[in-house]
Amino acid sequence: MDLSSNYKLQDSGVEHLCGFLENPHCRLETLRLEYCDLSEISCEYLASALKSSPSYLSELRLRGNNLQESDLKQLSELVENPQWRLETLGVDRTIEPSNEKACDSEETLDMNPLADLSEDDIEPVKLMLFLSESQPPSSFTPEEQTESTQMSYRFRCPGPGVFQCTLTRLVFVMAQEAELLYRNVQWDESLLQQAGKTAAGPLFNITCSEDAVRQLHLPHCETKEALCVDGLLSVAHIFDDGMSILKPMRINDTHVIVNVSHLSAFGLIWNFVKKSFKIPEPGQVLLFLRFKDTVPPKINVFLLHERIHLSEVSIEHSGGLAL
Repeated sequence: MDLSSNYKLQDSGVEHLCGFLENPHCRLETLRLEYCDLSEISCEYLASALKSSPSYLSELRLRGNNLQESDLKQLSELVENPQWRLETLGVDRTIEPSNEKACDSEETLDMNPLADLSEDDIEPVKLMLFLSESQPPSSFTPEEQTESTQMSYRFRCPGPGVFQCTLTRLVFVMAQEAELLYRNVQWDESLLQQAGKTAAGPLFNITCSEDAVRQLHLPHCETKEALCVDGLLSVAHIFDDGMSILKPMRINDTHVIVNVSHLSAFGLIWNFVKKSFKIPEPGQVLLFLRFKDTVPPKINVFLLHERIHLSEVSIEHSGGLAL
């Protein structure tokens, strides 16, 4: 039974559903309740129902409900106990600490990126988030603008949908037609050090002519070995008053997916000291021939992260020839 993205289900709907699960004649084996606005109460309903009778349920999927580890404790115990048939509990890849633990941390956890939206806005936002998971993005090449050594990108999204920039590999989930303007900016290393984080990629400053961006897919270059390290990647949201850490909705082979309610600067961060992991990192080697100021000519060698576009490096080294 797949009731995913049924946003009107919520806790009250799960309570009625559990009456069905408690029936000894129920032979349901798989239940999907992803993106249904569920809370800890729903987890309690489900755990109680599965314990009340010989349940046949072996797979329960709850991804996309912003559930914390403490909310899932009773269900996790069912998976660990061989007395019950529940074998698979599918949840978000990264689960933030409980509120009690989060209060002891110096960082600010933005647990609900949609909290600033009105009731009228929430339904179309959720629809767009669902679409971003179910359809491939449309590729676009933005207009490039150069001021001094600063490169910025501009693109007019034609309407609602999922759009991927061919230069930066950023993916934007849009709720309506709007103009996007984005560029790479410098990380504030002192801000990262205070939070005990390390930059894991470029920091993108993103603005939009309308309140239209509902989700960002930030490209990463981690190997499969790195992605097996739970909680390795998060998203830093930089604004005037400081920085908040956003919990990824999902991390796939190429992108870290995060919900957004307002725009400023976003970038990937490592939650651990990366040097402690001997993990290879892909990139490309650039050779710049310095022929104007050196005799004999010299070659500068750069290891370029694949998320940095070649044109940006070329601007900063306009006196050389890229080989």
